[in-house]
Amino acid sequence: MAAGRRLKGRAAAGAGYALAVLALLAALAGWLVPEPDRQALEQSLVPPCLAHPAGTDLMGRDLLARTLHGLRLSLLIGLLASALAVAIGLVVGMLAGYAGGWLDALLMRTVDVLYGLPYIALVVVLMMVLGRGVANLLVALAAVGWLTTARIVRAEVRRLRAREFVEAARVLGAGPLRVLARHLAPNLLGIVLVYAALSVPAAIRQEALLSFLGLGVEPPQASLGSLLREGLGALSVLGAEWWLLAAPAGVLIALVGALNALADWASARRTGP
Repeated sequence: MAAGRRLKGRAAAGAGYALAVLALLAALAGWLVPEPDRQALEQSLVPPCLAHPAGTDLMGRDLLARTLHGLRLSLLIGLLASALAVAIGLVVGMLAGYAGGWLDALLMRTVDVLYGLPYIALVVVLMMVLGRGVANLLVALAAVGWLTTARIVRAEVRRLRAREFVEAARVLGAGPLRVLARHLAPNLLGIVLVYAALSVPAAIRQEALLSFLGLGVEPPQASLGSLLREGLGALSVLGAEWWLLAAPAGVLIALVGALNALADWASARRTGP
């Protein structure tokens, strides 16, 4: 048991270092590689070399530059979509768990109905209605990503609302909003942070899938998913330019893997002995 925890701790430390490097590269992308969209047709489809470590695409654009800028956008979308979804789920879960009665029933039946719909189909429909673009993508991901948070928070609030400190606050005249904000919300912070950590890699995967399907980020902006779409489209025509997929796929795997490892470690720390 102790050896397993030490192994998970080392894996989490390695994932943390990898994530720090990726986040630093994303933050410095505008300085390291400032022109991701600069075309040089005479350098079309150059394989990885000293001048272009990740090669170039069909338009002669440097793939390292486009991948680092795509990493920045994918990470930003994942963080913002997760934050919005967790915030919505927190509010809905707190209201349902504390109020009870008809409001609890209404909110939870809404969650049940949305849970019964295919997740990706619901996101695709929302993107088709809202249109492509980063802002609409954030709205679509957040609009369907809050369900699990709402259920978890509701269950925790129902457990906490019968505790002595909540009863004492009521006796002293605290209203529902004060009880929720001052007494219940701080006790929900740990579980909310753990689920937020779990939801970030999920949001990044969903963004990559939607952009890969052509429903996410619009050109000339690049995300890891849109780069995979471009690379696969070129491969289907040209055949042998493997580097078109190598950089965005490798960075996406490293990013999601590091985030998942850290989220699993945080979850184990909270639920373990």
